[in-house]
Amino acid sequence: MEPGRLRHRVRIEVKTDERDNFGQPIGWKSQGIVAADIRSVTGRDFISGNAERSNVTTKIFMRYRDDIRATVTRLIEVTKKGEGRIFTVTAPLPTRDRRNIEVLCMEDFTRVP
Repeated sequence: MEPGRLRHRVRIEVKTDERDNFGQPIGWKSQGIVAADIRSVTGRDFISGNAERSNVTTKIFMRYRDDIRATVTRLIEVTKKGEGRIFTVTAPLPTRDRRNIEVLCMEDFTRVP
Protein backbone atom coordinates (compact mmCIF):
# COMPACT_ATOMS: atom_id res chain seq x y z
CA MET A 1 0.00 0.00 0.00
CA GLU A 2 1.19 3.50 -0.80
CA PRO A 3 2.21 5.63 2.19
CA GLY A 4 -0.25 8.40 2.92
CA ARG A 5 -3.03 6.92 0.80
CA LEU A 6 -5.42 6.55 3.76
CA ARG A 7 -5.44 10.26 4.61
CA HIS A 8 -9.19 10.78 5.16
CA ARG A 9 -11.21 9.84 8.24
CA VAL A 10 -14.58 8.12 7.79
CA ARG A 11 -17.21 7.22 10.38
CA ILE A 12 -19.03 3.95 9.66
CA GLU A 13 -22.73 3.84 10.58
CA VAL A 14 -25.17 0.93 10.32
CA LYS A 15 -28.95 1.23 10.07
CA THR A 16 -30.66 -0.01 13.24
CA ASP A 17 -34.17 -0.56 14.59
CA GLU A 18 -33.13 0.26 18.18
CA ARG A 19 -34.98 2.92 20.15
CA ASP A 20 -33.79 5.46 22.71
CA ASN A 21 -35.11 5.87 26.29
CA PHE A 22 -38.13 7.81 25.03
CA GLY A 23 -39.12 5.19 22.43
CA GLN A 24 -37.88 7.17 19.44
CA PRO A 25 -36.01 5.24 16.69
CA ILE A 26 -32.26 5.89 16.69
CA GLY A 27 -31.89 5.28 12.95
CA TRP A 28 -28.10 4.96 12.60
CA LYS A 29 -25.58 3.43 14.99
CA SER A 30 -21.90 4.35 14.81
CA GLN A 31 -19.38 1.51 14.34
CA GLY A 32 -16.25 3.66 14.69
CA ILE A 33 -13.92 5.91 12.72
CA VAL A 34 -11.37 4.48 10.26
CA ALA A 35 -8.71 5.81 7.88
CA ALA A 36 -9.73 5.77 4.22
CA ASP A 37 -9.03 7.13 0.75
CA ILE A 38 -12.00 8.91 -0.89
CA ARG A 39 -12.08 9.38 -4.67
CA SER A 40 -15.00 10.52 -6.81
CA VAL A 41 -15.30 8.35 -9.92
CA THR A 42 -18.28 9.54 -11.96
CA GLY A 43 -20.97 12.17 -11.73
CA ARG A 44 -24.08 13.07 -13.66
CA ASP A 45 -26.97 15.51 -13.53
CA PHE A 46 -30.51 14.45 -14.35
CA ILE A 47 -34.10 15.59 -13.92
CA SER A 48 -36.35 13.55 -11.67
CA GLY A 49 -39.86 14.64 -10.75
CA ASN A 50 -39.37 18.15 -12.21
CA ALA A 51 -36.33 18.67 -9.99
CA GLU A 52 -32.69 18.75 -11.02
CA ARG A 53 -30.64 16.09 -9.22
CA SER A 54 -27.00 15.11 -9.07
CA ASN A 55 -25.61 11.62 -8.77
CA VAL A 56 -21.96 11.07 -7.81
CA THR A 57 -20.35 7.63 -7.59
CA THR A 58 -17.42 7.50 -5.19
CA LYS A 59 -14.81 4.84 -4.36
CA ILE A 60 -13.68 4.60 -0.74
CA PHE A 61 -10.61 2.46 -0.10
CA MET A 62 -9.88 1.22 3.45
CA ARG A 63 -8.62 -1.72 5.46
CA TYR A 64 -10.91 -4.77 5.33
CA ARG A 65 -13.98 -4.81 7.57
CA ASP A 66 -16.72 -7.43 7.53
CA ASP A 67 -19.48 -5.14 8.87
CA ILE A 68 -19.89 -3.12 5.65
CA ARG A 69 -23.02 -4.11 3.75
CA ALA A 70 -24.82 -2.60 0.77
CA THR A 71 -27.76 -0.23 1.47
CA VAL A 72 -27.69 -0.67 5.29
CA THR A 73 -24.32 0.99 5.83
CA ARG A 74 -23.36 4.60 5.32
CA LEU A 75 -20.00 6.32 5.58
CA ILE A 76 -19.61 9.90 6.80
CA GLU A 77 -16.44 11.86 6.11
CA VAL A 78 -15.01 13.39 9.29
CA THR A 79 -13.24 16.73 8.74
CA LYS A 80 -11.51 19.23 11.02
CA LYS A 81 -14.55 21.50 10.83
CA GLY A 82 -16.96 18.72 11.79
CA GLU A 83 -18.95 16.32 9.68
CA GLY A 84 -18.55 16.24 5.91
CA ARG A 85 -20.13 14.31 3.06
CA ILE A 86 -22.47 11.32 3.48
CA PHE A 87 -21.99 8.21 1.32
CA THR A 88 -24.47 5.33 0.99
CA VAL A 89 -22.76 2.01 0.29
CA THR A 90 -23.84 0.34 -2.96
CA ALA A 91 -21.17 -2.38 -3.30
CA PRO A 92 -18.40 -3.44 -0.91
CA LEU A 93 -15.60 -5.12 -2.93
CA PRO A 94 -12.98 -6.89 -0.76
CA THR A 95 -9.60 -7.79 -2.22
CA ARG A 96 -8.79 -11.43 -2.78
CA ASP A 97 -6.63 -11.69 0.37
CA ARG A 98 -9.20 -9.69 2.44
CA ARG A 99 -6.62 -7.16 3.61
CA ASN A 100 -8.36 -4.15 2.03
CA ILE A 101 -11.82 -3.27 0.79
CA GLU A 102 -12.93 -0.93 -1.98
CA VAL A 103 -16.41 0.42 -1.33
CA LEU A 104 -18.53 1.86 -4.15
CA CYS A 105 -20.85 4.54 -2.80
CA MET A 106 -23.42 7.07 -3.90
CA GLU A 107 -22.95 10.51 -2.37
CA ASP A 108 -25.99 11.78 -0.48
CA PHE A 109 -26.36 15.55 -0.76
CA THR A 110 -28.35 16.01 2.44
CA ARG A 111 -26.85 17.53 5.57
CA VAL A 112 -25.36 15.42 8.32
CA PRO A 113 -27.61 15.43 11.43
